[in-house]
Amino acid sequence: MSPAPNLPLAPPSVHRRALLTWLGVFPVITLVQWIIGPHVAHWPLVARTFHLTAPAVPTAVAFVVPAINRFVARYTHR
Repeated sequence: MSPAPNLPLAPPSVHRRALLTWLGVFPVITLVQWIIGPHVAHWPLVARTFHLTAPAVPTAVAFVVPAINRFVARYTHR
C-alpha cells in the first residue's frame, strides 16, 4: 500500500543527508582547490582554507546539494 498523495514524505535519515551533502561538497572543493591551489600554495593555512571555502561552500549549498537531493528524491520516492 503506497502513502496517500497529500501526505508529506518523511525526510531522509541524517546518514543519507550527510552522504548526499558530502557527494555535493567534495567535487566542488576539489575543483576550487585545483583552480586556486597553485596560486595560494605559499599562503598560511587559514588564509588558504578561507579562500578555498569562500566560493566552494555557497556554491555547493545553493546549487549542487539541492540538485543532488532532487535527483535522488526522483528515484527513491516513486
